[in-house]
Amino acid sequence: MSLNWTQPDEYQSSYTYRVQTNVNSSSTQINNTTVSSATIGNLTAGETYTFTVYTISACNIQSDPVPIIDCTLPGQAVGAAASSNTSVNSLFVSWTAPQGKVSNYNVTITEYVNNTMQTGTMQPNMTQVNFTGLLPGRVYNVTIVTVSSSCSQAAPSLSQAT
Repeated sequence: MSLNWTQPDEYQSSYTYRVQTNVNSSSTQINNTTVSSATIGNLTAGETYTFTVYTISACNIQSDPVPIIDCTLPGQAVGAAASSNTSVNSLFVSWTAPQGKVSNYNVTITEYVNNTMQTGTMQPNMTQVNFTGLLPGRVYNVTIVTVSSSCSQAAPSLSQAT
């Protein structure tokens, strides 16, 4: 994750920054830098983190902490597939859960000609949904968006006819 922050008004070239985050309940990651940005690695997909930035003067006086709250993108749904095996007016959509934290999935199907849409919100332990009441012989675009906290990421769309 890339972080950026504003230098304090009294900034001097001899100052450094310490960026700290709790990676998990037993591990704290600390990065030291001389620029007002940092890249933090080894984070869990879909997790919200609080990063704390401290400015440190040349004589090791530390500023008050400045929090930066952000989330890593959740993983994309893996191996998404759609089929119309159950009926001529339905689509069965399934996928494999990605690694990392997931709050829910938003699954949307859109019919190409009339641009009609249906959406289902699935809990993180549900990795399939059956859309019914569709028009037979029509092509539908399927999009699965993984949501975690305030971050989301769509898997590549796929198309399937009823």
